[in-house]
Amino acid sequence: EKACPISKCSTRMQVSMGDVAYTKMMMHAARYFYCAVDGLCIGTCGESEITILDVVPLFHNGTLAPMLEAAAYMAERYAKSVAGAEGAVVGYYFSNEHVKDEALTVQAATIGSTIGDALASTGRRACVVQLANARLEHPTDAGLVAYESNGTAWTRTDAAVKVDPAVTNLFLSALDDDLPIVDFDLHLDDVAMDWRNTQVKDWVKRRLK
Repeated sequence: EKACPISKCSTRMQVSMGDVAYTKMMMHAARYFYCAVDGLCIGTCGESEITILDVVPLFHNGTLAPMLEAAAYMAERYAKSVAGAEGAVVGYYFSNEHVKDEALTVQAATIGSTIGDALASTGRRACVVQLANARLEHPTDAGLVAYESNGTAWTRTDAAVKVDPAVTNLFLSALDDDLPIVDFDLHLDDVAMDWRNTQVKDWVKRRLK
């Protein structure tokens, strides 16, 4: 996968990620640790803040445009059930195949721009979130990097993605419990498999009681 040139600059953009979203994304990457994975971020957003409440795990066998379009359509409808009328696909997440590869891929930038274009008409912005594998060696690091677009290029935000420290520990418990995760690849193989992963949401609720 080709890398996309990026620059680093100060920004007002703040990205936060909730417990269900973080657990799903991390379990997706953990299940397919041997390859690149990606997904769509669901939540609410404005001009300077994005709140990711859920994610839709997409692929682990490579992203194909027709399947991405189908997944995006279903995810947009799903977003309304997650966050009400303001709910939307607010970003894209990805994890590269190699542990030390922290490049922003051209694919991530392209998909992020497509999402951003759809939100721009209402004054909202999108983000791209990267799971930086090497950073997960540090127990207190959520391992996330966020990017925003200035209209012509994607830039890494200065502010860290906000994740409650307790949520990172929740992910470790999910690993111990071998919590199953279904991405769109699996759903396409067997439509009975639920890409919404309601079992993860139920598991998180039980754990946080």
